[in-house]
Amino acid sequence: MVRHEPSTALSSLSNLMLLLLFRNTVINLFYIPGAFVGAFLSDWIGPRYCLALGVALQGIIGFIMAGLYSRLDTSNHVAGFVVVYGYVASNYRGMTPN
Repeated sequence: MVRHEPSTALSSLSNLMLLLLFRNTVINLFYIPGAFVGAFLSDWIGPRYCLALGVALQGIIGFIMAGLYSRLDTSNHVAGFVVVYGYVASNYRGMTPN
């Protein structure tokens, strides 16, 4: 039976929490440009067409993500998964402002 020092367990927990904080921050940063693009696009083409365009693009990207999930699920392609998920997240916040 291996006994861990309390400082080792707390250190690994704090490293995990920092990693989760970093990942969530990176994903949430995608909302900012999506909101700006969605606001300008909604003024340019109107809210109804902006919503229709956003839903259509999000559906297409969702099908692409589902088709490539076996490739995106590996540890080598985490950045690609985050970028594609960030696009969908920014589309959700930006293209559907109303």
